[in-house]
Amino acid sequence: MKQKFTGSLLMLLASLFFIAKPFYGEAQKINAYLIPGMGTDYREFHRLDFSETNYIPHFIQLVDYDTCKGLDDYAHLLATQIDTTEPFVIIGVSMGGMLAVEMTQFLHPEGVILISSAKGKQEIPFRYKLGRVFPVYHLITDKMLAKMANRPKTFESIDRPEDREVYKNMLLATGADFFVWQMNAIVHWKFDMEELKTPVYHIHGAKDNVLPLRKVAADVVVENGDHKMVINYPDLMIEYINAFH
Repeated sequence: MKQKFTGSLLMLLASLFFIAKPFYGEAQKINAYLIPGMGTDYREFHRLDFSETNYIPHFIQLVDYDTCKGLDDYAHLLATQIDTTEPFVIIGVSMGGMLAVEMTQFLHPEGVILISSAKGKQEIPFRYKLGRVFPVYHLITDKMLAKMANRPKTFESIDRPEDREVYKNMLLATGADFFVWQMNAIVHWKFDMEELKTPVYHIHGAKDNVLPLRKVAADVVVENGDHKMVINYPDLMIEYINAFH
């Protein structure tokens, strides 16, 4: 009788373990807020599968920017989408990474993961700083942006045709006014990376021609990665992202 009771008890405990396991696993995950780059939106992350990671993804929406003078102002505005009552990390691509490091000045994330981005003005190429003197990007119109979006060369580094279509649609959805504002904000970005107090994990492509690797102190270098590698190498990005936590 005692042996039978012990066996039943073990079976009950095993059943409870397997019932509770999914909830326990979910409880170990941490919120990850993803900020897209210039000329894109949440669709930039459409190939990233977080199901087997330590993170619960939340996609930051690039909302109205009219009241913001630069990336510091815009970071405060976007931060209202982040639940700071629970532990979280911020993942930013390109301009999204710049916004993420700005947020570290007034939020307290567990860390920041940058992809194809810059930690401060020290990692911005000189040619962009020339835009302060010669702001020709202000001449961009919706017609010019549409022409850019329909030019094959714009997205030639993206491997899959369906992904090129996604990028094209994101650029068109951005519109010239917001595109110009984003460019202006990046050109005038003056964040000093020496002010960073939050752990930063920087993933960068060796063939990034927008933010060249020679200017960047990266933790991980993707040999064949370019500025759009988040969409070309989703499995690899997930592997590196998951290694952070």
